[in-house]
Amino acid sequence: MNVLGIIYTINAFLPLIRKGTVKKVLTLSSGQGDLDFALKVGIANAGPYSVSKAAVNMVMIKYAVRFKGEGIVFLTISPGWVNTLQGPRESRLPLSTTAQLTGCAGR
Repeated sequence: MNVLGIIYTINAFLPLIRKGTVKKVLTLSSGQGDLDFALKVGIANAGPYSVSKAAVNMVMIKYAVRFKGEGIVFLTISPGWVNTLQGPRESRLPLSTTAQLTGCAGR
């Protein structure tokens, strides 16, 4: 889903993106999909998730190269640590900080 869902969605919206004035496509990735980061930090868990996020990064690079001449920009960002129950308790941001960051994203 992380990979094919993105490919199908981009392909479905590509005709509209080509006709539009804002030619940008953004996807969310993860530090777990970054080869250098995962090796440096020593992330040993979440193998399938990490592999799918690394694939998403490559998919976006291929789209960026393919459509650069048409002025379409493809971006992949990693939001950093997100306050969820999946991570270690000591690494979680307080909800007040999360709310502040969410407010900044809307600006």
